[in-house]
Formats: sequence, C-alpha cells, structure tokens
Amino acid sequence: MTSTEIIEKNKLSTDSVWVKILDVAIPNSDTLYLCDTNDNIEWNGNTYLPFPFTLPEIQESSDGSVKEVTMTLSNVRRAIGSHIQSYDYYRKTGGNESIIITLRIVNTEALSNLTPIEYRFKVLSFSLTANDVSLTIGGDNIVQRMFPTVRLNRTCNWTFKDGNTCQYSGTAQTCDKSLAKCIEYDNINNFGGFLSLSPSGVNF
Repeated sequence: MTSTEIIEKNKLSTDSVWVKILDVAIPNSDTLYLCDTNDNIEWNGNTYLPFPFTLPEIQESSDGSVKEVTMTLSNVRRAIGSHIQSYDYYRKTGGNESIIITLRIVNTEALSNLTPIEYRFKVLSFSLTANDVSLTIGGDNIVQRMFPTVRLNRTCNWTFKDGNTCQYSGTAQTCDKSLAKCIEYDNINNFGGFLSLSPSGVNF
C-alpha cells in the first residue's frame, strides 16, 4: 500500500473511492478496459471505460485454489456479446488460447500506484443472453494471484507499536485495533483500518 493510499484512507471526508478495473484480453481481438464507476479511469497508460458488471466474493479454499465464480457483464448494447461471439468462432476454428481477465482494485487518489490488488483468471465457460454475458472464471485454472501488503478490514491492520506503521509510542500496553482506541491514544493519523467497508472486510 502506498503512502498516498494510507493518507486518503485516514481522511474521513475523503472523496477518493476504491474502484474495480478489468482487463479483458480476448484472443484475436482487442483488450477491453472496463471499470465499475461512472467516470473513466486512467491507469498505467490505459483508459478504463464505465461498464456495468458484477462479481461475487472470491473465496479461496484451504489449499489456495479459488472457487469458480460467475462474472456478469451487461450485453444490452451487444458490445460484449459481439466480442464473445468472435471468440467462440475463434475456438471453433482451431484457436486454443483462453480469455484472460485481470481484476485490479485501485484508489482514485492513488492511480500512480502500479502494484494494486490484482487477480488474473482464465475464463472457463461463458453464456450469452440479450441482456447479459456470463463468464465462469477461477477454479483450478487460475493463472496468477497477487495480494496487497495488508488485508482490507474496518479494524486496524497494523501491529501495535510497530515503528513503521502504527507508530504509537505511549505507555499503553494493549490495543483492540478499533478507531475509538486510536482516538483515545491520540494516534488517529496512523489508524490502519477502512471504515467504509463492511464488518467482515473485503476478500477479492
């Protein structure tokens, strides 16, 4: 996590948001750059266009594999469907490369960070309707997983009294990692939690 992200996280009135961006690399076609926000996102030289998609929570099993999940993208304007149909033809005529989807979680006030939370998947199967494109991803065919240096939780992620993160140097001996305790210890600027998240945190 970059220093800019930490600063933004600690501003309770910040305008920054965490956004999902997708690279959809379709063989024999252009890569699609999509985001789940209302505005374009410029990241790493690419423009990510607002596009409706949903992705359920990604869960890992005890052996580190990722369960298959279904990503749903809007097909109302047939934009995605036409790409998928071209890919289907590519596979039927001998192509053997898979669609690769790269999911990243970026902060709108820290877009210079080129190492955000990242997952890369193969598309295992797909289906089309007039309104939606459904892509089954994950399972044993996961290509690569990259994780942030800290997990995203509402409670503080830092080790109590760590000199690089928590930085508390007072006389207290314990901390329950809550915002209230950080305020009590006059250490709010170093609070390492994400108050906008659900109590269970975020798993990507």
